Amino acid sequence: MVSAYASASSPTQQNNQLGDAFLEIAAISSTALPSPSWDVFINHCGIDVKYTIATTIHNTLTRAGLRVFLDRKSLQVGDVIPTKIQDAMSTASLHVAIFSSNYARSPWCLAELSFMLKTGTRIIPLFFHVDPSDLRRMDQGKGIYADAFIQHENKGRYTSEKLQEWKMALQVVSSHSGCVINNNHDEGRVLKNIVNMVFKTMEKEPFQVAKHPVGLDDMVQDFESSTLESAENVQIVGIVGMGGAGKTTLAKDLYNKKCCSFLNSSFIFDVRDADSRNLLHKKQKKLLKDLGVQVNDLWFDNLEEGKGILASRLRSVSALIVLDDVDHEDQLDALLPTRDCVGSGSLIIITSRELGVLTKWGISSIYRMKALNPFYAKQLFCWHAFLQSYPLQGFEDLVEEFLNVCSGLPLSLKVFGGQVYGKSKGYWDSQLHKITRILPEDIKQRLKVSYDALGIDEQEVFIDIACFLIGERISFAIAVWDGFDLNGRDSWETLVNKCLVDIDQNNCITMHYHLRDLGRDLAHTHSPSRLWHQKQAGFLGVGCFGHPRLLSWLEPVFLIHGEYEFIKKCATSAGESVWLRWLDFKIKKLPSRLSLQKLRILEIRNARRLKKLWADADPPLQLRELIISDSRKLRSLPTSIGRLKHLKMIIASYNCGVGSLPKEFCALESLERLKLTADRMSSLPTSFGDLTNLRHIDFAWCSKLEMLPVSFKQLIHLQHLDFSGCHILTLRSDIMENMTKLEYLSFSRCIKLEELPHHITNQTSLRELYIDRTRLQEIPGNIGVLGKLEVLEIGSSLLEILPSSIENLSSLSRLKIDGCKMLKSLSISVGRLNMLKKLSIKSSAVESLPEDFGQLSHLQSLTISGCPLRQRESTSSLCRFKVINIRDTKVSSISITEDSCPTLETLSLTYNDSLTDIKTLPTSVKTIELYGCQMLKRIEGILGLVNLQTLSICKCRQLDVLPSFSTLSSIQEIRIEDCYIHDKIEGLEHSRWLETLTARIFGKWGGIQSLEQAERLKSVTVVAESRSALQPCIQTLK
Repeated sequence: MVSAYASASSPTQQNNQLGDAFLEIAAISSTALPSPSWDVFINHCGIDVKYTIATTIHNTLTRAGLRVFLDRKSLQVGDVIPTKIQDAMSTASLHVAIFSSNYARSPWCLAELSFMLKTGTRIIPLFFHVDPSDLRRMDQGKGIYADAFIQHENKGRYTSEKLQEWKMALQVVSSHSGCVINNNHDEGRVLKNIVNMVFKTMEKEPFQVAKHPVGLDDMVQDFESSTLESAENVQIVGIVGMGGAGKTTLAKDLYNKKCCSFLNSSFIFDVRDADSRNLLHKKQKKLLKDLGVQVNDLWFDNLEEGKGILASRLRSVSALIVLDDVDHEDQLDALLPTRDCVGSGSLIIITSRELGVLTKWGISSIYRMKALNPFYAKQLFCWHAFLQSYPLQGFEDLVEEFLNVCSGLPLSLKVFGGQVYGKSKGYWDSQLHKITRILPEDIKQRLKVSYDALGIDEQEVFIDIACFLIGERISFAIAVWDGFDLNGRDSWETLVNKCLVDIDQNNCITMHYHLRDLGRDLAHTHSPSRLWHQKQAGFLGVGCFGHPRLLSWLEPVFLIHGEYEFIKKCATSAGESVWLRWLDFKIKKLPSRLSLQKLRILEIRNARRLKKLWADADPPLQLRELIISDSRKLRSLPTSIGRLKHLKMIIASYNCGVGSLPKEFCALESLERLKLTADRMSSLPTSFGDLTNLRHIDFAWCSKLEMLPVSFKQLIHLQHLDFSGCHILTLRSDIMENMTKLEYLSFSRCIKLEELPHHITNQTSLRELYIDRTRLQEIPGNIGVLGKLEVLEIGSSLLEILPSSIENLSSLSRLKIDGCKMLKSLSISVGRLNMLKKLSIKSSAVESLPEDFGQLSHLQSLTISGCPLRQRESTSSLCRFKVINIRDTKVSSISITEDSCPTLETLSLTYNDSLTDIKTLPTSVKTIELYGCQMLKRIEGILGLVNLQTLSICKCRQLDVLPSFSTLSSIQEIRIEDCYIHDKIEGLEHSRWLETLTARIFGKWGGIQSLEQAERLKSVTVVAESRSALQPCIQTLK
């Protein structure tokens, strides 16, 4: 036993003994901790700060009545020092860590810090003449702590795993909110701040955020990186999302993490429920009280007086304020009368289901809640269904079905998980069948709040989307609503602002499954007017909800879907049809009994037998949109098509058989969008230029289209022009003479194209330009005038040089160079492309990157493939890199430091035959793929990658030794195939998150040391020559 007064050995020896004793005791997990006895534990290096700031903090807090543990003087005679120190850390309500110059030289300090993190108690760091970055840069040999760790390594008293654990502890705490004292800071003021932070933390219990806060840390990190800026000014940020998405949970966690950084803070819950003036006025008083304003002295009982008091008394208060569940501008006006009613440095967070409320109030920094990813969704569901983070054996498939229904909505995952907890598989099956038809009442009521706040037209539009418009283009849906005299566009905007609907990257409507089910339930129970269930009716429509025999009084029909016999039955009743969709057209023409008089949208899919659309004598004169697909036998369009004066869009995609357009086609004066994928069409009518309202033309894969008519240059309103895959197309030099509004232009795979039109640089609105797979010998020298260009893809085997003016493309975010076999150098100053985020160079002769490559501070993705590149130039400023993909190059070594790429997430190295080692990688990396790197021998760079989730190593046959995986604390999937590993794979015994392990290793492989705690392991594939190598896997599976 080592007591507080043991002194038989020298001070140095005694300190080492004490340190070793503490390390030994700290390594033992105790199931029963003593009751709380300390308020604050101060972790510090005595020789630096014991008699200065550490003692000052101790004395100040002690005088205030707090129990503060500083060092041995806090112990009693006979106490076992390591045990009592550990007890103090375990029971303290708060830790203060003082980082000073000699801190990292003390194993005692480092071990304490590591243990403090494991307790989960809040840590307030104080950086005493130390920069926070010093705690993150040891592995690069930088910062004042690097030498200390080199000394620890040289002495050899501590394992590499222990040293790595200490480094990670320093890195984690370096990101905590705290205080800095250096020559530029007033020590007295900083001391006052840190003492106030302690008092603030001690007096307020943190909110109970969530019983199982799965994925919350990632969400907080995403929120902070995407919304928070400088703390000098007032920041107002919004969090929006549908009901049950986790807005309040995120806000509470943010509040808990950030309130200690503010002297004043307030969380106002359920603002929406305080909609009356009386309740809002009570919220005003609570806000004033929380922020330290004496409400007793400010008697007021009406809203307007409260606004005045808030505006005048909070101007000097720097505060953290959270307003939860706001749904009207009046609520914001009542609680925040002006945007500058609080002091500088304040942070205001507002949660709402109403995007429009926040934007109208002038909030531009808005975080949109996202669905939980599949990994976290499964964990959250399983915690509620099994009280553990993974499924019980035999329930895996049922869990996946529930996850599909929930679609990552936290509310649903909790409710459904709780419903099936402890139940049999039979009960799970019955619940699955039930919830696909009926939403649980608690979920339904939470979601219905937003629906009830809609107007009548908006409710109709919501139900339309739920029943049959999910996945449709928004322009298509608006055309339908306009056909029923609904104010479609305005209603749509309202639904978007209420987070009830959204659009995907293709401008198609999306809606969460539960909102869809709510809408369909409302359509059925409140106004049975829509048929949407194919098994019940075979078609979708407006008029009644029932069996097809009721079609005689069904009008108007919205959508018909079925076989020919079914279509014949509903042909008569579809006389008032507005939207006709035939998804499996197996006849030669539309039925003669099918009236098209009021038809606005005609959509025919899989029309392989279609030969004729309609009789010229009876065209659908009200038609707005015509959509046809796979119509190989449709050789021509009706000449009466020219009479369709309202037709705005024609899409004939995928294998259209039309060989030419009738001259009457050019009379479509309202036509705005035309898409023809017709590999038989060789020319256009000479009067094609009369279609002056055209905005969008897509002739992609019209492979026989050879020339454009002279009149084509009359299309001065064109914004989108696509000739991709028009293999034999040649262009007149003046074809773009009058065009100035183009935003999208593609000549991709126009393999006969040798010269671009002369007036291409007049397209100052152009945002995307594709000129790859062509025979261009040069690019216009003045291409740099296209100041709005965001995407540029270049590719020609005859191109030898790029014009220097490319460097003037200030908006360029994506640059791809592919197949330029004669292009040896970029010969441009890419460093001036300030907005470039993605750079791809493939199958080209580029040997090196420009010298200023390292200045691309916004670059996130780099792909180099099939180029004789020999080295990767400096990336000292590539601070936003997320993806690096290097393939088939001459790069010999990879070394990417934390400072150069702190956001790198994915590294893919494939078929780089000269690559021998990976030296250093930043800890942000989540995915590593090494494939076919035949000379790769060392991958020490994976050490300490605490965020790494996926590691794949295939066909790297010189790689015979792997580093320990013990520091890969987040690893979920490991794949090692076609390699000759000699030693054991070590460090997986503590891989708590590992789910998939694949090892196909040749030669005398030592196997896997242990999989003792890999409790989430679901899939194991191990191929080895000896049974001993398989033993740990066999034991784990047992």
